[in-house]
Amino acid sequence: AARTLLFSTAPAPPAVAGALAALSLLEERPRLVAKLHANAAALRDGLVAEGFDLHGSRTHILALATPDPEHALRMCETALTRGVFAQAIVPPASSIASVRLAVMASHRSEELRAAAGVLAQAARAAGFDPRSTIALGEAEDEIYEPELAEPYEAEQTGLYDYEQIPRAA
Repeated sequence: AARTLLFSTAPAPPAVAGALAALSLLEERPRLVAKLHANAAALRDGLVAEGFDLHGSRTHILALATPDPEHALRMCETALTRGVFAQAIVPPASSIASVRLAVMASHRSEELRAAAGVLAQAARAAGFDPRSTIALGEAEDEIYEPELAEPYEAEQTGLYDYEQIPRAA
């Protein structure tokens, strides 16, 4: 069986089937889209009230800038222990460390407002104040670049030698 790797170019067939099923649901239940937009607005409003800079985002997928990858990871871990799932996005997946959130139509607005408070607490527990985070659109000058302990040589590590990748049993 083929393994899905980070940054693969084609979605797996089950992912495509899931996407098609989701599109069918949207056709059958158009109110879901309105509910998603209302929920996204509730979370955005809550996050802004807590001091997060959303840089004018109007979508249901939100990115909260963090000072560096370590802060993003700690924030996500703390939020998870308090019942809020957030995904840390760190280099090399993105040049800017952030915490990504995805609102769903199945959320309740009171859950999302509470989640905004939990995320602000998690940010402070991770060591930064949400009111002092940089805006994602302004982060070009503050791109995180990790320092490598040794010069990186792909040939020496076998990183690109696909025969070296462990196979699933």
